[in-house]
Amino acid sequence: MENVKKENKFKTYYKSLNKNQKIAFYIVLVLAVMLIATCLILLIGEIGTQININYAKNLEFIGSQYTPTCDENNYWTFQLDASDEDFKVLQVTDLHFGGGCFSLAKDRNAIDSIYSLVRYNKPDMIAITGDMVYSFCFSSGTQDNGKATKIAIALFDAIGIPYAPVLGNHDAENLMFKDRHEIGELWESGKYSLFRFQSGDGEDVYGEGNYVVNVKRADDSLHSSYIFMDTNSYIKDSAIGQGDYDGVHEDQTQWYKQEVDKLGGAKSFLFIHIPLPEYVDAWDSYLNGDPETKYYFGYRAEKNCPSANNTNLFDVIKEKGSTIGVFCGHDHVNNFSVEYQGIRLTYGLSIDFLAYIGIKNSNFQRGCTILTSYGEDNFDISQCVLAGIAGYKKNYKIY
Repeated sequence: MENVKKENKFKTYYKSLNKNQKIAFYIVLVLAVMLIATCLILLIGEIGTQININYAKNLEFIGSQYTPTCDENNYWTFQLDASDEDFKVLQVTDLHFGGGCFSLAKDRNAIDSIYSLVRYNKPDMIAITGDMVYSFCFSSGTQDNGKATKIAIALFDAIGIPYAPVLGNHDAENLMFKDRHEIGELWESGKYSLFRFQSGDGEDVYGEGNYVVNVKRADDSLHSSYIFMDTNSYIKDSAIGQGDYDGVHEDQTQWYKQEVDKLGGAKSFLFIHIPLPEYVDAWDSYLNGDPETKYYFGYRAEKNCPSANNTNLFDVIKEKGSTIGVFCGHDHVNNFSVEYQGIRLTYGLSIDFLAYIGIKNSNFQRGCTILTSYGEDNFDISQCVLAGIAGYKKNYKIY
């Protein structure tokens, strides 16, 4: 009876409103529902992401046999044992942690995938070639790229193997909570992180994260070197806004020259996010049957999206003769590796469960790339597809 009276009172009140008042009433009602829904999405995302972070933190420690040291010029150095002549690097790319309500299950799948790949391959170092996060409201339910980054850091610190990231274009987009420098500070704070804004004692150069990791033999001679460079995000003055991908800038190329000169002829490998324009030329050269272009593995399953800002880094690489392999990410279903003009160009297998439509149910492109260097110019590159570790499992918890 009381409910009927209340309902009657509401109907009486509603009928008393004029047309404009009724419109205002519905607007307020819709806004109230949207506010409540937004609060629920944010709350669920916050709680769920913290659960994922705690899950990652509690994974079984894997660890590495080597603990690098960092000198006053921000050079990390690994020292090999007398009996060890090889150094293994595992490359993962385009992790795309969302850090929000809509991406909780996909973030957990990404955690399990990365952990499985690392545990199976047991590398000495992990190279992460960008796009660690994908924090967009429409896909993940948040713009908090800092929270998504913390998932990745929690995972790699729990694994306990030194890891070296470079930033990608999605790590700090417009309207995300943190800018590229702040995201770099988060990565630098990781317990096992090798990230540095810049190594060497020269002037500051463009980008957030241009640094070198060296590996020495037991007799202190340089075994190999690993160069990490920021390919930045978008060309700001592009006629189509953020449609053109950036790349390394001229002062970064000069920094690269100075750094390889310091290596005294030792061989090096370069890790970036956005591919060099020569990746396109290399694949086309292979398709056209150029006998000087050597195909190793993989394919191009989508259009290449290389740097539009070309500062001739590839020409400098050839001129200097130090870097014998370049590794990138960015294009999630391209995974080819070819030798072009004497330089091995390799796309890393991606992790992505979030960015591409329907990619969460795919399994052919998800995995990691393994670089094993034996010193000098002797090295092997191979792929490890996640589905090949223990068969295709949709929950991805296969370790």
